Parts: sequence; C-alpha cells; structure tokens
Amino acid sequence: KKARVLIMGTALNCTTGYGKLGKYLYQMLQEEFEVFYFGLQFIGHQSNPHFLPINVNIYGEDMLEKYITENEIDVLITFIDNWVPGFAYIPMIVKKTKVKWVCHATVNTVPCPLKLANSMIEANIIIAPSLFVKSELDKLGLINNRCVPHGVNLEIFKSNQAERNFDKFTFLAVGTNVAYQKNWAGLFRAFRTLLTKHKKEAYLVCCTTPNSYEGINLDELATRLGIANNISFAEVMKNQGMTEEELVNLYNSCDCFVSASMGESFGLPHLEAQACGLPTITTDFSAMTELGRDQLLVSGTTFTDMIGCDQMLINEDELADNMNMLMEDSALRNDLIAKALETASKYSWSNIKPLWIKAISNCLVLKPDYEKEILGI
Repeated sequence: KKARVLIMGTALNCTTGYGKLGKYLYQMLQEEFEVFYFGLQFIGHQSNPHFLPINVNIYGEDMLEKYITENEIDVLITFIDNWVPGFAYIPMIVKKTKVKWVCHATVNTVPCPLKLANSMIEANIIIAPSLFVKSELDKLGLINNRCVPHGVNLEIFKSNQAERNFDKFTFLAVGTNVAYQKNWAGLFRAFRTLLTKHKKEAYLVCCTTPNSYEGINLDELATRLGIANNISFAEVMKNQGMTEEELVNLYNSCDCFVSASMGESFGLPHLEAQACGLPTITTDFSAMTELGRDQLLVSGTTFTDMIGCDQMLINEDELADNMNMLMEDSALRNDLIAKALETASKYSWSNIKPLWIKAISNCLVLKPDYEKEILGI
C-alpha cells in the first residue's frame, strides 16, 4: 500500500510560482505515493477525484481536516505563506489528526521573522528552498529542515536565440507587483540612469501587473520618470501568470534578466531565465546570491523593515553601471550565458525529485510526540 500524500497550496492549474511547484511535485510523486491535491483556487466539482476544492473558507479551514480524515492522509505538504493569519489553524489540525506535516518555508529576510518561525514550529520537516533559507532556520533552532531547491523543466525552458527579435537591447524583469519587495521603483530609476547618464538605447519588458491595487502604479511611475516609451508590460492577472510556453517565448525574446528585489527565498524566474540562456543581474542578497553566484550581483544597503528584519535596497547607480557593462561587452555576455546554462542544468526536476522523495520518506518514519507538543524532534 502506498503512503497517501496531500499537497495543499495554490491550485496546480495556476501558473504562478506556488502553482508551478505544486504541479511538478504532484507529477513527480505519483510513482512513490498516492497523491491528492487541495488547490486553494479549485472551486466546485473536479473531474479528477484526487483534486480537492475549497468550500466557503478561502484558506481551507473548513475542509482540511475532512480531507485528511476521509482520504486517510499520511503526510500533509503545504506550499503556502505560513505567516498569513488565515492559515493559523493548520498546526491545530495537524495535532488533532496526527498527520505528518512537511512545511515549505518562504524566507526572504534576515533573520527569519519570529511570527513565520512560530507558524512552522509544529512541522515534522521544514523544506528550505535554498541554503540561505536553511541557514536562517538553523539560526532559530529549527534544525528539522532539509534544503530542497525548486526545479526547472529543461524540456520546456531552453535557449532559442532566434526568438530574440527586439530592435534594441532588451532587459526583462519578472515578478509580482505587491507592496515593495520586488523594488520596481529602484529598477525603474536604474533604467532611467542607463538611458540618460549612459546614453543607451534599450527596452525594459516587465512581466507583472502594472496597476495592481496591492502595489504601485507602474504606468504612472514610468511616465513620471520619463521612460514610458522604453518600457512595455507583459501584463498578467493575479493568481494566473503566464503559461510556461508563453514565458519561454518571453525569456527568449530578451537579452538579459534583471531584478532589483529586496530579498528572495529562491527566485524561480531567475532560474528560468538562466535555463533560457539569459545572463542575469540581481541584488547580492538572500537566495539571489546563490543563483547568481556566476552572474552579475549588485551590492546595496540593508534596511530594517516594519517587523524588525533586514532586507537590501539595491545600489541603483551600480545596477545601471552593470546593465551598461553587459550591453557593451559581448564577450562578458557570452561567458555569462554559458555559465547560466550550466547553473540551470543542476536544477533539473530529475535532480530535485529524489530530494523530495527522501524528505517525505523520512517524515513517514518519524514518531512525533503530540503530548509534549513537539513534532518530529
């Protein structure tokens, strides 16, 4: 009898980060386990009986216990933002049902926020998607973590130089427009410096929602900075994103991936871009340092956010200088392209799959002590 695994997270038909990761994990685990998927965007009857929809509560609180019990789930895997108050019920369900819990951790600050750490303390195993995240969890004593990075489908994400068809050198930025973490304003100002100080002709394509109510109005910002004619948006809807095929075409239409993010727990677009043969320029902070260790990394100034954790504000002039250097130096570009492809090859799903299977298998043999309220330690 196969052990039964329930994955809970963004529905696997959504093409955002959690949705993609959930989709590939669901596919990878089929041979070893019987896998169910509780998709938080699944609504109503699903044609696949292993796809489980939400009911009234959008965070799944009214259905998780039912699904665990009725399907005799052995291991619960969560791909969620654990710090969101709506998910605070999960540790109670874990203790009540005595299911084993594998919790994916998203940490993009130094240190890991205590609220986030406390939300995961009941997990049998915590999945750290990068060595950066693992280090921050270790510092807080959450030693029951395993580093299992995200992967990329190298059959889909691959280089196609023929697709690069803009008439000017084109930079690409991919990310959400929520609050300030992706630092779109810093990227726009650096791009303005590239156009004005360095007198370069270039485009910046932004794969995001330009007028998100949760972020800033990027159309207005581009107009105010005088760079609107050099910026275009590959607009995406929240919780939908682009298909992988659309993203591959977009990556291959551009010359360089750029990010001014203040912190990342992994950075899936960064990896996808390298798999498509793009050199990358990113902030030298958090997991971006790992993925960009053979690319161009830009320094910055750390600042303490409202919850007392540090992030990094990129040096905008240095970012503009690196963008300019990459445009001018074809030998550097070719070297970075070769290194990008080499880096991406290490993150194929065929390499990542055994790490997930080992983590789940280890979780199954753990004997949690519910009476002492300590799980898996």
